[in-house]
Amino acid sequence: MALDALDRAAEEAALSGEQFKTLMAAFNREMGLDESYDTLVNKLEKQGKSGKAAKAIAGAVASYKAKGG
Repeated sequence: MALDALDRAAEEAALSGEQFKTLMAAFNREMGLDESYDTLVNKLEKQGKSGKAAKAIAGAVASYKAKGG
């Protein structure tokens, strides 16, 4: 399942929450993304998604946008 793969990748990367946020912020700036990772996570959580699901979705969106989507 995709969430399991994301969990494994996060564990292998061994990034703390703050390190990941810093990395995503730099990625968003570099890629010119209009919405920050944290903003998207907050929106998804407000829509009723769990924190884990919101983070997975936000990561997938960032990846998609990075590939030109």
